[in-house]
Amino acid sequence: AQIAMEQMEAEAREAEALSSALEAQQLSEKAQHLASTQLTSTQPTSTHPSSTQPTSRVAPSTTAQPTGTAVGADGALPAASAASVRVGEPLPESAIALLEELDLDKYRKKFLREDLTETAMFVAMLAVESGPSDLRVILREVGMTLGHRERLLLALTTRPPPAAKV
Repeated sequence: AQIAMEQMEAEAREAEALSSALEAQQLSEKAQHLASTQLTSTQPTSTHPSSTQPTSRVAPSTTAQPTGTAVGADGALPAASAASVRVGEPLPESAIALLEELDLDKYRKKFLREDLTETAMFVAMLAVESGPSDLRVILREVGMTLGHRERLLLALTTRPPPAAKV
């Protein structure tokens, strides 16, 4: 009887976990939709790639921001970040250098398989005027907290490229 009771409790926990996972996925999809709506409502600025002036807007969410760009003190991304990075491309050298620096190089293969689109989109929102407050609302809605993995991904997306080796 006790084994049957434990088995029923385990099944109930599994059902609850599946239910909450499905609910979290639905909320995540809703948050992605809200974020993409926010990003597509802004028009990208047309700047020359060699320009050093920061942009105040971001490209639509169909193109991810490069993972090696730095966010300026005013929260804007550099104009050179207008070049898009497709998911599945190798990690930039700055990301690999950071993984090595943090003694996390053993996770390099996992990061190579990681879809950074969502993180890049969230970071891109920081460049939009109302982006940071919208991002906080979305993160609250989906119950996300910035844990270790998210902090590391955020560091990967905002780290400047390494200095050229001579």
